Amino acid sequence: MKHLLSLKKPLVRASCSAAILGIMMQLSGCHLLRSKPPARPAIPANWQAATMTSPVNIATGVNRLSGQNRISDSTAPDNLSLTAVKDFWSSLGDPDLPRVLQIALRQNDNLKLSQLQLKLSRLQAALTGLSRWPTPSVSLNAGVSRPLKSSGDFSPETYRNAGLNAALSYPLDIWGSTQAQRQAADLDAQASEDDWHSARLAIRISVAQSRWQIAYLNRLLVNAQADLKIAADTSHLAEVRYQAGATSRGEVIFAQRQLSEQRTILLTLVQQREEARHAFSLLMGDAPQQKQSELTNLDDIALPVPAPGLPADLLSRRADVHAAELRLLSSLANADAVRLSFYPSLNLTASYGTSSPSLTDYLANPVAALATVLTLPMVQFNTARYTRQSAEVVYQANAVSFKKTLYNALRETEDALTARQQLAEEAKELAQSLKLSQQVERLTLTRWQQGGSDIQPWLEAQRTLRQARIRQLENVLARKNNALQLYAALGGDYAG
Repeated sequence: MKHLLSLKKPLVRASCSAAILGIMMQLSGCHLLRSKPPARPAIPANWQAATMTSPVNIATGVNRLSGQNRISDSTAPDNLSLTAVKDFWSSLGDPDLPRVLQIALRQNDNLKLSQLQLKLSRLQAALTGLSRWPTPSVSLNAGVSRPLKSSGDFSPETYRNAGLNAALSYPLDIWGSTQAQRQAADLDAQASEDDWHSARLAIRISVAQSRWQIAYLNRLLVNAQADLKIAADTSHLAEVRYQAGATSRGEVIFAQRQLSEQRTILLTLVQQREEARHAFSLLMGDAPQQKQSELTNLDDIALPVPAPGLPADLLSRRADVHAAELRLLSSLANADAVRLSFYPSLNLTASYGTSSPSLTDYLANPVAALATVLTLPMVQFNTARYTRQSAEVVYQANAVSFKKTLYNALRETEDALTARQQLAEEAKELAQSLKLSQQVERLTLTRWQQGGSDIQPWLEAQRTLRQARIRQLENVLARKNNALQLYAALGGDYAG
């Protein structure tokens, strides 16, 4: 007996030494087995639009100076930027816009879905984080058994048993596989939070653009109604001159055709406004039939311009770029977790159980056990190979997606910066074009009244004047939308 005890002691010491060694290896983190983070894609040092020199002096008050982002007019302060404006949304000439945006952020369904996705990602990360603690289990058992056949003259005896078993299981993370899984889950949760920031910014941009689109259509409708009256007056004047013998019947037909065209334009604008109203109601989280507050005109004011900074700043300023980078790192951590999961694993299990032939004495005969299980999953050659390759493909796809997202962010910013300059120059030319169109309209009217020409030049001049007014209003809307696009391209108020 003493000899057997002397043999067990070295085995116990060896088992304890193996467990201690496993714990030490786990605490070491095994960082040498983890993959290095990938290098970031190449980023230009400066914005291309910043090197474009195009000095202009626009009648609307927008000045573009070489190497500067400046807005000035008689009513707006010079050098407006995000550093000089406390709230971007309050500086857009729409006092009611901040309140409308707050309502949209509370009620928009897309944003609610993004919030639920964020909550789910956080719960999944918390669930994955439980792997750092031992897994408990408790079970109760009770049973009754009786042989179906009797032996000899004795009747079958009924056997009863009951027991309790409690266990703790803890897999030693020797190679860092579960640590990589926890890291991947945490990165996914952070990426979902960035998605939520992106969704909030996208909703704000969409609400402002939709609200201004309705204001633009309201203004077009006012202009179209005025143009319809002018067309009706023109048709009446042509009819009067025809009755007086001063013009031909053809000129009356031309004037009536223009009147019909203006009626068609008015009907089309009414339909477009209704569709825009329906879309705006959906953005506000309401039914399409729900009426919303809207603007009746599109004011042309000086707009704030965010300082563009450097292209590399987009990595921290844009939530979608940051989310793509986090998902790239998450897929890398997940690929490491998959690869390391096929390394030998060590699992410690401690259990305490009882058994008794009586249900009232189920705590009798306690038995405690401590076990160590070594698993060798690397023998699953094909499973290991295909699983590792699948994880690697996911990582490569996320690397391409990150590069695509980053370069798309650079493109959006360059486009917004360039468009701002072009729209400012276009505003100057459109103002001059409108002025000249008004002069041409007056001259052709005078010539027609004096009999120097038929009605066609005057009708064409009216059409050109209407188009000039529409294009000028389109430019106002485009410059407002450009301010939003530039704000969004630079990341909005997101701080990574």
